[in-house]
Amino acid sequence: SKRLRRVASALAAQVSEAVDRLDPQDLGLVAWALASLGADGREEVVPRLAARASEVAADLTWWSIAHLEYSVRSVSGEDQSSLERLLQPFVPLAVAQEAKVRHASAAFHAEAEAAMVVAAPWRRALKPPAKRALVVGRARALQKALLSDGLEQVTWCRFADGGVDGAAWPPESEDELCDCCFLRYPGSGDSLELLLHGAASRLRDGGRLWVYGHIQEGVMGARSALAPLFHMTRKPYG
Repeated sequence: SKRLRRVASALAAQVSEAVDRLDPQDLGLVAWALASLGADGREEVVPRLAARASEVAADLTWWSIAHLEYSVRSVSGEDQSSLERLLQPFVPLAVAQEAKVRHASAAFHAEAEAAMVVAAPWRRALKPPAKRALVVGRARALQKALLSDGLEQVTWCRFADGGVDGAAWPPESEDELCDCCFLRYPGSGDSLELLLHGAASRLRDGGRLWVYGHIQEGVMGARSALAPLFHMTRKPYG
């Protein structure tokens, strides 16, 4: 609205006088706000914010860098030389931040699988002649542990993962069903429900199912999807 643009333009005038006093994380946020709201004077203020950010680049997060990139691209128009000059100082930092986020994400996703391997509930629950496990999704550490315990494995990935093709339904075995299933919580109730139906179709009567995942992924909410298909002998835990 016109009123909002007037407010943004007034903000741009104030920011122009306070660029050097802004917190490093505020530089990107303020630049994004000015560009998004179409504030008068943004063509002058946003490059100044970017220049100031380049001086404190070590203190910026990837989120701030993303805000700055959007803002600079919004006000640079067709001036590619100006665009590259303003964004170049952030390229090495963005690469480093991306690597850091990827590492943290990989560590986060590995925690639940590592906990399952340490707990190894199949060693207590499975009785001979149980020998075949359905593993839903890639779980290399878990699969290695199952193999060392003598369990044959059938892997089902809903989506392609590395050298494993994706499949809409778990592969059918010509000779026998699976004795147990290990299912990584997929992150949503709808996805979990589909995976549970697929797992149930390949488990023998009385087969064991273990759903594992990180509490922050929402695994504790799996109970409602489990109840219609599986009998739970104990309260599930994450």
